[in-house]
Amino acid sequence: MNQTHQLRIRGGTVHDPANQIDGEVRDICIENGRIVTSVPDGAPTLDARNMVVMPGGVDIHSHLASSSCNHARRLLPEEHAAAPAPAPGLRDFADRSGTGGTVPSTFTTGYRYASLGYTTVFDAAVAPLMARHSHAELEDTPCVDGGIFVLMGNDEYLLRQIAAGERERARDYAAWLIGATGGYAIKIVNPGGIEAWKSGQRNLSSIDDVLATHGVTPRAILETLADAASILIGTDTIMLVTDPEGLVLEGVGDDAALRAGTDIALGPGGDWREGAAGTNGIGVALATAQPMLVHAGEHYCERMKSWSCAAAPVVDPIDGTLAGILNLSGRSDTANSQIFALAVLGARRIEQSLRHQADMLRTRLLERALGLARERVAVEPVQRPPSGEVLVVDLGRRRNDRLEWSEHDEPRIDAMHV
Repeated sequence: MNQTHQLRIRGGTVHDPANQIDGEVRDICIENGRIVTSVPDGAPTLDARNMVVMPGGVDIHSHLASSSCNHARRLLPEEHAAAPAPAPGLRDFADRSGTGGTVPSTFTTGYRYASLGYTTVFDAAVAPLMARHSHAELEDTPCVDGGIFVLMGNDEYLLRQIAAGERERARDYAAWLIGATGGYAIKIVNPGGIEAWKSGQRNLSSIDDVLATHGVTPRAILETLADAASILIGTDTIMLVTDPEGLVLEGVGDDAALRAGTDIALGPGGDWREGAAGTNGIGVALATAQPMLVHAGEHYCERMKSWSCAAAPVVDPIDGTLAGILNLSGRSDTANSQIFALAVLGARRIEQSLRHQADMLRTRLLERALGLARERVAVEPVQRPPSGEVLVVDLGRRRNDRLEWSEHDEPRIDAMHV
C-alpha cells in the first residue's frame, strides 16, 4: 500500500488570486502533494502564524545555470571575498555557505530565490552542448525546481534541414533535441543572425532577409520551430508518464487539456491504479501488462466518462520489469482510434531508447574492464600456463587471475571476472 503524506499549514495569511483569497488567515491542508479540504487532526502541522502563505513564484526567464554564469564567476574573483554569504541556518536540512556578488554561487542563489517566495526557475538560454552542465548547476541549486530553454535558432543541422525543405525532419530534430537535452522549451534568439555573423554576413536586419550560407530566412526558422513547439497544442490531447505503480509523474500536451486533466487528477501526482480509480486506461494496462484503450462510458468514474485514454506499458529492457505506463488522453468527442497506435508506438520508442542507453553503458563497462585488465598485466615476461590460459599478475595486490587466451595473444575478458 502506498504511504500517504499529509501536512497541515496552520494559521498562515493566505494570498491566492486564482481563488479570490486575499489575506485570509486560514489552514491549508495537503495530501500527497495536492491541496485538499482537510486532513486528520493527527497529521503533521507547520505553524505559519504571522507568515504569508501563497503559491510559489515561477521565474520564467533567468540566467542562473548556463555556462556563461561560471565564466562570469571566474571573471569576477574579487567578489567572492567581498560578498561572503553565510549558511542560512536551516532547521531541517544541512545548509552551506557561498558567495554573493553579481553572480552568486549555486547555494546562495537557491536560498535567495526561496527567501523571495520562488519555487521554480528557468535558465532561458542554454546551448544544447552545455545542457549537461546546466542540469548539474540546477541540481546543485537548493530549494527550487529548475529547467532550461534550449537555444535552436542558429542550430547548424536544423538550418540545413530547413534549407532542404525537410520541415518534418526539422520538427522531429527539434523534438529530439528537447528530449536529449532535458529541455523544457525551445528558445529562439536572433534566428539566423548569429550564423550570419559567424560567416561574415554581419547580421539579418529583417525577418525575410536571406542567410547566405544556408539560403533560409528568420521567418522560415521561426515557422519551423513554432510548428515543432505546437505539435500537440490545439489537439485536446495530453501525454502522461506514470511509475510502475500507476502514479502520474509528468504530463505534457495541449494547455486546455492539461488544465482539464489537472481538475480530475489526470496529471502529476494522480493515482490511476484500478483499486484507486476503477476501470481506466492506465489501471487496466497495469493490471494486464497489455496496451489498452478505454473510451468514454467504459470508464468506471463518472468524471472520466468524457475522456478517452490509450495506455501502453513500458518494459525495462534490462530485466523485463515494468518501468511505467505511457498514456495518451483526450476528450472523447475529439479523440480517435489513432491515439491507441500512438501510445503503443511511443512506448516502444521509449523501450528502444532505454535499450540503447543500456547497450552504451554495457559497452563502456566492457571497455573500462578491458583497460583495467591490460593495466594489470605484468610488464616482465611470464610463462604461459597450459590449457589455453594466460597468467595475469596483479602486481599491486599480488593476486593472480586467469583469463581466456585469444588467438592474438590478447586477454579476452568476461565482465563478471573484473
